[in-house]
Amino acid sequence: MNNLVKGSKSESKDKVILSDIYKDDINIAIWQRNLSNELSISAQNYLDIDSSASTICSVIKPTNANQLLSEQLPDFSFKDYLIDDIANIIDMFCYLFDLKQAGLRLASINKAMCPRFHIDHVPCRLITSYSGTGTEWVYNQDIDRSLLGKVIIHLLMK
Repeated sequence: MNNLVKGSKSESKDKVILSDIYKDDINIAIWQRNLSNELSISAQNYLDIDSSASTICSVIKPTNANQLLSEQLPDFSFKDYLIDDIANIIDMFCYLFDLKQAGLRLASINKAMCPRFHIDHVPCRLITSYSGTGTEWVYNQDIDRSLLGKVIIHLLMK
């Protein structure tokens, strides 16, 4: 038996599309944005730094996002463009879900961050890609959720 969850995507070049995540039939809202030249340069400059040393995991409030990011990010040219964009995204996410703060992970990824399908234990994630191929995802109807977790149980029983 296929244990499928129904859901679909909502996609637009307008950031207002993110509010579609509240619709019952939507499980992914995609804002197809084009990065400014300066933001692209800033992101590349950040990536050119030793990426393992420049990973950030932090809880940030929209009110102090610029200041904290400025302190946590290493120096590189066009740094303010990346800081302003991340702060704006944090502000949008917090506004959208009526939050006072949000968790941020900023990292350079050169392999799958989640190599196996899993069930998320957070109500919603906002993911953005500044460089490379972007973020990949799978339609709900293409996932057989009846198998989730069974491989681990099988391995533990050995």
